[in-house]
Amino acid sequence: MRRLTHSLIPLALTLVLGACSSAPQGGDSEEGATTAERKDGYRCDRVVQAGSRMPTRRCTTSAQREAEAQEAARIMRTRTVTPQSN
Repeated sequence: MRRLTHSLIPLALTLVLGACSSAPQGGDSEEGATTAERKDGYRCDRVVQAGSRMPTRRCTTSAQREAEAQEAARIMRTRTVTPQSN
């Protein structure tokens, strides 16, 4: 009985720790984003940044998302990034 207990403890720890490190379920993209959008185009996304497991909330309007898409297309087309002023 004692031998069985000693072999089950490492197995149980492996299962518990493996479940704790799994990726969140139900995300819309590979970054783990979940989305809630209102009728006026305002949308909040829970986005997990690369290198982190902590999701952050990012809220944008449809105009901001369109401007970001156009900027991304321009960067891909010209392969140059212009400095951003905040």
